[in-house]
Amino acid sequence: MGAAIAKPTLFIYGAGGHAKIVIETIKRQGRHNIVGLLDDDPREKGRELLGCQVLGGQEILDELQTAGVHRCFVAIGNNEARHQKSEDLLNMGFELVSVIDPTAIILSGVSIGPGTLVLGYSYVGVDVRLGQACILSMNCLVGHDSSLGDYVHLTPGVRFGGNVNIGEESFVGLGAVVLPGVHIGRRVTVGAGAAVTRDLPDGVVAAGVPAEILHRNTRRE
Repeated sequence: MGAAIAKPTLFIYGAGGHAKIVIETIKRQGRHNIVGLLDDDPREKGRELLGCQVLGGQEILDELQTAGVHRCFVAIGNNEARHQKSEDLLNMGFELVSVIDPTAIILSGVSIGPGTLVLGYSYVGVDVRLGQACILSMNCLVGHDSSLGDYVHLTPGVRFGGNVNIGEESFVGLGAVVLPGVHIGRRVTVGAGAAVTRDLPDGVVAAGVPAEILHRNTRRE
Protein backbone atom coordinates (compact mmCIF):
# COMPACT_ATOMS: atom_id res chain seq x y z
CA MET A 1 0.00 0.00 0.00
CA GLY A 2 1.18 3.54 -0.77
CA ALA A 3 1.97 6.11 1.85
CA ALA A 4 -0.98 8.11 3.18
CA ILE A 5 -1.28 11.61 1.75
CA ALA A 6 -1.07 14.25 4.47
CA LYS A 7 -4.09 16.50 4.80
CA PRO A 8 -3.55 20.26 4.40
CA THR A 9 -3.53 22.22 7.63
CA LEU A 10 -5.60 25.18 8.73
CA PHE A 11 -6.21 27.29 11.80
CA ILE A 12 -9.53 28.54 13.13
CA TYR A 13 -9.91 32.19 14.14
CA GLY A 14 -12.31 32.33 17.06
CA ALA A 15 -12.60 30.21 20.21
CA GLY A 16 -16.21 30.64 21.30
CA GLY A 17 -19.29 28.49 20.97
CA HIS A 18 -19.44 28.88 17.19
CA ALA A 19 -15.90 27.49 16.98
CA LYS A 20 -17.10 24.25 18.60
CA ILE A 21 -19.49 23.66 15.70
CA VAL A 22 -16.78 24.51 13.18
CA ILE A 23 -14.25 22.13 14.78
CA GLU A 24 -16.70 19.24 14.70
CA THR A 25 -17.74 19.97 11.10
CA ILE A 26 -14.13 20.15 9.90
CA LYS A 27 -13.48 16.80 11.54
CA ARG A 28 -16.59 15.32 9.92
CA GLN A 29 -15.61 16.69 6.53
CA GLY A 30 -12.16 15.14 6.93
CA ARG A 31 -10.28 17.37 4.49
CA HIS A 32 -8.04 19.36 6.84
CA ASN A 33 -6.03 19.01 10.02
CA ILE A 34 -6.56 21.78 12.57
CA VAL A 35 -3.28 23.14 13.93
CA GLY A 36 -5.02 25.23 16.58
CA LEU A 37 -7.28 28.17 17.35
CA LEU A 38 -6.60 31.91 17.46
CA ASP A 39 -8.53 34.45 19.48
CA ASP A 40 -8.06 38.17 20.15
CA ASP A 41 -8.78 37.73 23.86
CA PRO A 42 -5.37 37.10 25.51
CA ARG A 43 -7.10 35.25 28.37
CA GLU A 44 -8.02 32.47 25.94
CA LYS A 45 -4.40 31.53 25.19
CA GLY A 46 -3.61 27.96 26.23
CA ARG A 47 -7.23 26.91 26.65
CA GLU A 48 -8.36 23.74 24.89
CA LEU A 49 -11.58 23.44 22.96
CA LEU A 50 -12.57 19.96 21.75
CA GLY A 51 -8.93 18.93 21.61
CA CYS A 52 -7.75 22.11 19.84
CA GLN A 53 -5.53 24.56 21.71
CA VAL A 54 -5.79 28.35 21.56
CA LEU A 55 -2.33 29.31 20.32
CA GLY A 56 -2.66 33.04 20.79
CA GLY A 57 -4.00 35.95 18.78
CA GLN A 58 -3.06 38.06 15.81
CA GLU A 59 0.53 38.27 17.01
CA ILE A 60 1.25 34.70 15.87
CA LEU A 61 -0.06 35.04 12.31
CA ASP A 62 3.44 35.67 10.91
CA GLU A 63 4.68 32.58 12.72
CA LEU A 64 1.92 30.46 11.18
CA GLN A 65 2.72 31.73 7.70
CA THR A 66 6.39 30.96 8.20
CA ALA A 67 5.43 27.44 9.27
CA GLY A 68 3.49 27.00 6.03
CA VAL A 69 -0.03 27.28 7.45
CA HIS A 70 -1.82 29.45 4.91
CA ARG A 71 -5.40 28.26 5.21
CA CYS A 72 -7.92 29.38 7.82
CA PHE A 73 -11.55 29.50 8.80
CA VAL A 74 -13.11 32.43 10.66
CA ALA A 75 -15.42 31.02 13.35
CA ILE A 76 -17.14 34.24 14.39
CA GLY A 77 -20.93 34.34 14.36
CA ASN A 78 -21.36 38.12 14.31
CA ASN A 79 -21.54 39.22 10.68
CA GLU A 80 -19.69 42.50 11.03
CA ALA A 81 -16.86 41.00 13.09
CA ARG A 82 -16.55 38.01 10.73
CA HIS A 83 -16.39 40.41 7.78
CA GLN A 84 -13.60 42.48 9.31
CA LYS A 85 -11.50 39.50 10.42
CA SER A 86 -11.90 37.75 7.07
CA GLU A 87 -10.76 40.84 5.18
CA ASP A 88 -7.79 41.28 7.51
CA LEU A 89 -6.66 37.68 6.93
CA LEU A 90 -7.14 37.90 3.17
CA ASN A 91 -5.08 41.09 3.07
CA MET A 92 -2.29 39.25 4.89
CA GLY A 93 -2.27 36.53 2.23
CA PHE A 94 -4.22 33.80 4.02
CA GLU A 95 -6.75 31.62 2.20
CA LEU A 96 -10.30 31.25 3.52
CA VAL A 97 -11.54 27.65 3.40
CA SER A 98 -15.19 26.66 3.08
CA VAL A 99 -16.50 23.95 5.41
CA ILE A 100 -19.48 21.77 4.42
CA ASP A 101 -21.00 19.04 6.56
CA PRO A 102 -21.20 15.67 4.76
CA THR A 103 -24.96 15.50 5.35
CA ALA A 104 -25.64 18.77 3.50
CA ILE A 105 -27.22 18.42 0.05
CA ILE A 106 -25.60 20.66 -2.56
CA LEU A 107 -27.17 20.44 -6.01
CA SER A 108 -25.60 21.25 -9.38
CA GLY A 109 -24.53 24.72 -10.42
CA VAL A 110 -24.02 25.96 -6.85
CA SER A 111 -21.30 28.55 -6.27
CA ILE A 112 -19.88 28.63 -2.73
CA GLY A 113 -17.68 31.53 -1.69
CA PRO A 114 -14.50 31.08 0.36
CA GLY A 115 -14.93 30.84 4.10
CA THR A 116 -18.58 29.76 3.96
CA LEU A 117 -20.00 27.23 6.43
CA VAL A 118 -22.86 24.86 5.49
CA LEU A 119 -24.00 22.80 8.46
CA GLY A 120 -25.75 19.45 8.73
CA TYR A 121 -28.92 18.55 6.82
CA SER A 122 -29.04 21.82 4.93
CA TYR A 123 -30.24 21.85 1.32
CA VAL A 124 -28.88 24.19 -1.35
CA GLY A 125 -30.82 24.11 -4.62
CA VAL A 126 -29.72 24.28 -8.24
CA ASP A 127 -27.80 27.37 -9.41
CA VAL A 128 -27.64 29.01 -5.99
CA ARG A 129 -24.87 31.50 -5.21
CA LEU A 130 -23.50 31.60 -1.66
CA GLY A 131 -21.20 34.54 -1.01
CA GLN A 132 -17.99 34.78 0.98
CA ALA A 133 -17.97 33.68 4.64
CA CYS A 134 -21.69 32.99 4.88
CA ILE A 135 -23.19 30.75 7.56
CA LEU A 136 -25.95 28.27 6.76
CA SER A 137 -26.88 26.68 10.07
CA MET A 138 -28.50 23.29 10.59
CA ASN A 139 -31.54 22.36 8.51
CA CYS A 140 -31.54 25.42 6.27
CA LEU A 141 -33.15 25.28 2.83
CA VAL A 142 -32.15 27.64 0.03
CA GLY A 143 -34.27 27.29 -3.10
CA HIS A 144 -33.04 27.27 -6.69
CA ASP A 145 -31.52 30.37 -8.29
CA SER A 146 -31.25 32.21 -4.97
CA SER A 147 -28.30 34.41 -4.06
CA LEU A 148 -26.74 35.18 -0.67
CA GLY A 149 -24.41 38.15 -0.42
CA ASP A 150 -21.14 38.01 1.49
CA TYR A 151 -21.26 37.49 5.29
CA VAL A 152 -24.93 36.50 5.45
CA HIS A 153 -26.04 34.37 8.42
CA LEU A 154 -29.00 31.98 8.19
CA THR A 155 -29.81 30.44 11.58
CA PRO A 156 -31.27 26.93 12.07
CA GLY A 157 -34.41 26.02 10.16
CA VAL A 158 -34.52 29.01 7.79
CA ARG A 159 -36.42 28.35 4.54
CA PHE A 160 -35.90 30.30 1.31
CA GLY A 161 -38.06 29.76 -1.76
CA GLY A 162 -36.56 29.95 -5.22
CA ASN A 163 -35.08 33.18 -6.61
CA VAL A 164 -34.60 34.82 -3.22
CA ASN A 165 -31.85 37.43 -2.99
CA ILE A 166 -30.39 38.65 0.29
CA GLY A 167 -27.74 41.33 0.68
CA GLU A 168 -24.40 41.49 2.46
CA GLU A 169 -24.26 41.07 6.26
CA SER A 170 -27.96 40.29 6.65
CA PHE A 171 -29.15 37.98 9.45
CA VAL A 172 -32.20 35.69 9.37
CA GLY A 173 -33.55 34.35 12.66
CA LEU A 174 -34.60 30.84 13.66
CA GLY A 175 -37.21 29.20 11.48
CA ALA A 176 -37.96 32.25 9.33
CA VAL A 177 -39.47 31.71 5.87
CA VAL A 178 -38.83 33.87 2.79
CA LEU A 179 -41.23 33.44 -0.13
CA PRO A 180 -40.00 32.91 -3.70
CA GLY A 181 -38.73 35.94 -5.58
CA VAL A 182 -38.35 38.18 -2.51
CA HIS A 183 -35.38 40.56 -2.30
CA ILE A 184 -33.88 41.38 1.13
CA GLY A 185 -31.41 44.24 1.28
CA ARG A 186 -28.02 44.63 2.96
CA ARG A 187 -27.60 44.50 6.77
CA VAL A 188 -31.20 43.48 7.37
CA THR A 189 -32.30 41.55 10.47
CA VAL A 190 -35.24 39.18 10.07
CA GLY A 191 -36.75 37.98 13.35
CA ALA A 192 -37.24 34.36 14.37
CA GLY A 193 -40.34 32.72 12.92
CA ALA A 194 -41.01 35.57 10.50
CA ALA A 195 -42.66 35.07 7.10
CA VAL A 196 -41.15 37.49 4.60
CA THR A 197 -43.68 37.94 1.81
CA ARG A 198 -42.38 41.14 0.20
CA ASP A 199 -39.11 42.93 -0.46
CA LEU A 200 -37.21 44.53 2.44
CA PRO A 201 -34.90 47.55 1.94
CA ASP A 202 -31.38 47.89 3.30
CA GLY A 203 -30.75 48.28 7.01
CA VAL A 204 -34.10 47.40 8.59
CA VAL A 205 -35.37 45.04 11.28
CA ALA A 206 -38.45 43.06 10.30
CA ALA A 207 -40.52 40.45 12.16
CA GLY A 208 -43.95 38.84 12.27
CA VAL A 209 -46.30 36.92 10.00
CA PRO A 210 -46.34 38.48 7.51
CA ALA A 211 -43.09 40.30 8.31
CA GLU A 212 -43.38 44.04 8.88
CA ILE A 213 -40.58 46.57 9.25
CA LEU A 214 -40.18 47.50 12.93
CA HIS A 215 -37.37 50.04 12.77
CA ARG A 216 -34.03 50.83 11.24
CA ASN A 217 -31.20 48.51 12.19
CA THR A 218 -28.93 50.43 14.56
CA ARG A 219 -26.41 47.58 14.48
CA ARG A 220 -25.04 45.67 11.54
CA GLU A 221 -26.46 42.48 13.03
